[in-house]
Amino acid sequence: MVDHQTLLHRLSEIGLTGKTINWFNSFLLNRSFQVNINNSLSELIPLETGVPQGSALSATLFNIYILPLCQLLSSLSITYYRYADDIQLLIPVTNTIENVLKLAATHLNTITNILNQMNLCLNMDKTECILLERKSQLNEPKNSIQIDNTMIKLSENVNNLGIWLDPELSFKKHIAMKTKEGFYKLSILKRLKPLLNQPEFRTILQSLIFTTFDYCNSLLIGLPKSATRLLQLLQNATVRILTNRKRSEHITPVLKELHWLPIKKRIDYKLLSIIHKNINNNESECLNTLLQKHIPQHNTRSANKALLTIPSVTTASLTTIR
Repeated sequence: MVDHQTLLHRLSEIGLTGKTINWFNSFLLNRSFQVNINNSLSELIPLETGVPQGSALSATLFNIYILPLCQLLSSLSITYYRYADDIQLLIPVTNTIENVLKLAATHLNTITNILNQMNLCLNMDKTECILLERKSQLNEPKNSIQIDNTMIKLSENVNNLGIWLDPELSFKKHIAMKTKEGFYKLSILKRLKPLLNQPEFRTILQSLIFTTFDYCNSLLIGLPKSATRLLQLLQNATVRILTNRKRSEHITPVLKELHWLPIKKRIDYKLLSIIHKNINNNESECLNTLLQKHIPQHNTRSANKALLTIPSVTTASLTTIR
């Protein structure tokens, strides 16, 4: 839990003084709560930890509270991503898998220790580890990661913000789960169709189904057509329900009539849209480091076409812990 005195100390460390620190002192301290069960109220209990729920300041205050953790991760040269109390570590496999797992265990134990100093704890039940590896490494023996007295086994699939990752980045489970979700929505919409007119039904259908197979679909770039076959079957079923086409009828002409791109083209379009927006609007600093404009060594006709440099591709391994 967030200790109020420690949080106030953090605020003073980042430069807050005088009336400002006094305001935060008033905001955090002298709070109490009570529980209501069947219209019976408990006694008032002093609230000595935590930040007020629902306040716009709460997330910022928590970020300030765990500044020592962020400083530790930066000192260890670990790439990490954090949102509120969720954190994800990325550790490149530059040595043997056994050594990198030992390194991950060392880092996690260090993180556990500093969290304990802040009266926080690492939730072992929600801690997962996945090894993204080369095909040649798939059969190598892999050990679990030990944190204190808890063993964390390597996961075959992990869910990261709605994306299912697997060691080979084949996205098989992700595609299967999204297809299952889409067909479930279609089964409900099919029963609602007689109650709606065509424009209303099409709007609802697109808003529910398109968000299913378009969610983060730029990650599927480069996958073979057979890998995205299930998503294409979902789109075909969506078209048939909308237009009352039979299963024996060819869907490609209908997609053109509806101005709907097939799944593979939708994936390409999403990635190109992201690149175009980033080049023109600088929307993501992370993507800016990956997108480098092509500067030809000689004056050629393609010099003014705003081409991008094609990066050299090397297959590498990555350990992800979340």
